[in-house]
Amino acid sequence: MKRYRILLYSALMMLGIISCRKDELPSDPVRMFPITNLTVTVGGTDYLAIPKMNADATFNDTLTLSVAEGQETGIVKTLRLADETTTINIQEGQTITFVEDVFDVICNEGRTDEQKYVLYMAYEKPSPIPEFLYMTKSTDADGGGNKNWLNPDDLGSYPTLYPKGGESLFEGHFHFDASQDWANLSFVRNDLVSWFDHETWGLAGTTSYGKTDGIRENVYEGTDNCFPSNGIWGGWAAGSGVWMFRLDVTALTLEALRTEWSISGSAAGSAPINMEYSVEDGTWKATASLDAGTFRFVTVPATEGDLILTYGGTNGNIEDNGAEIPVVEAGDYVITLDLSSSPNYKYSVVKEGEEAPLPQMYLTNTFIKGGPNGSSCYIDPNALDKYPSIASADEGSTYEGYVNFSTGELTWDWGNMSIVDSDLKTYYTNESEGIDGVTTSYGSFSLTQKESSTEEPNNYPTGGLWGPWGSVGDNVWRVRLDKETSTAEFLAVRWQLQGSATSAVDMSINAGTCTWSASVALTPGTVSFVTTPLNEGDPVVTLGLTDGELTDGGEGIEISEAGNYTVSLDLSDPMRYSYSITKE
Repeated sequence: MKRYRILLYSALMMLGIISCRKDELPSDPVRMFPITNLTVTVGGTDYLAIPKMNADATFNDTLTLSVAEGQETGIVKTLRLADETTTINIQEGQTITFVEDVFDVICNEGRTDEQKYVLYMAYEKPSPIPEFLYMTKSTDADGGGNKNWLNPDDLGSYPTLYPKGGESLFEGHFHFDASQDWANLSFVRNDLVSWFDHETWGLAGTTSYGKTDGIRENVYEGTDNCFPSNGIWGGWAAGSGVWMFRLDVTALTLEALRTEWSISGSAAGSAPINMEYSVEDGTWKATASLDAGTFRFVTVPATEGDLILTYGGTNGNIEDNGAEIPVVEAGDYVITLDLSSSPNYKYSVVKEGEEAPLPQMYLTNTFIKGGPNGSSCYIDPNALDKYPSIASADEGSTYEGYVNFSTGELTWDWGNMSIVDSDLKTYYTNESEGIDGVTTSYGSFSLTQKESSTEEPNNYPTGGLWGPWGSVGDNVWRVRLDKETSTAEFLAVRWQLQGSATSAVDMSINAGTCTWSASVALTPGTVSFVTTPLNEGDPVVTLGLTDGELTDGGEGIEISEAGNYTVSLDLSDPMRYSYSITKE
């Protein structure tokens, strides 16, 4: 990350986070800081400066202003002081000039000595798109009949191979049917600088496994988005089904395997249980009676000499030769293996009559330390239940949950935060921005996607999305993450019961939970659960019914009979919200 350092002392003061006194900071340094808000316009965009913490969770004399691109000047848009007697060397509307990317802000609280603060302007370039390979076929043609075409307006429709186990080995699982029969394949780098094929090699329709060297890399110098291939053909209709491809771009080797999957292990009994492929959702499934025990997913060889794959895993995440998957209680189960998104393969084991788990993300922060190095932003993979979580109801595109940051064994106040995917490899953060929870109850922030380090496993360091979470909103926040737009939203919430069946009635939070309740007289009509904004500009959330489920923007809940009721709202289970309305 390229950093632009700016000794913008007024920026530090703007956040009201660092005291101008040289004395030791009190236990609540936020209240001592002379500036409660500072916004600086840089390059036409407004940015809020964010404080940095010492190791002991006190604030030092630095503040970070994260900008899209480094600039020499900025304009002070908003400046709020905690005490009218405090003077500083900036004012609203003033243009400040950064010398070597640094500007000094000087504060004086009626004393003869002056205190300086440092604002660092940070510019973080967007994370590079992870390297991957498009797979295109000779049956993919442009309007002129040119083969192995990548349609630039529909790149998302092409199968993709992603790195697995290193930078040189790419892998993916794809379904082939009669429409692709005998098609030649090309594997194209995502930056379109080159592509891979073979001069002659391919698979006969009766062959279910093959491995070859002699793969060649071709430099692309054209403009037509066509990447012709002479090899890697196959009788894909004759061998229709799901094929795994592994391409090593360093060794220039390729493996192709037609796969059928089974469940094998003590939980499966004396013989493996075969799975069936669902073309509709791209998953392998089995409905079977399992014993208490363990199992793995194992391919069933179609012909002698076929490569055999063995997948195990933990917490719904698949790994090659991974851990045995436990079945605690014998019963009838629906087992699902999802290999559609390389290399983040997933599985689920759901007992019949129970709901399948939703995709999850976990929250951690700088106060939570662990791992071999005792580093910050740690997640214990064996104790995931203790971490706040958000969940997805749309197959992992958007995530949401309500989190009480003041409860549990984990410390949150003023901690920079990471949002970690369930694979415990990918995480999301913002390097400098976050909620000033003393005065702010809503914020929307851009996210950076990162990968965890092998040197610090299960640690997800960050410098943004900070709190303090316990200052507003009855300590409960709605947390949202949108992968498509790479944004996160935080909203502090308080709830009312509203609708034609009642006047607005405040609901009381039950201590230590994400549940609310109210005793209220209702008349025939409808009621909904509605948030009351803590500050001007806060979004308003309305929960009602859609197909019997409690959802944002749903219809009012019908009350048919007048009377005194106890109404409760339970948001403790992410994306599986519930309520009850009980007549006394």
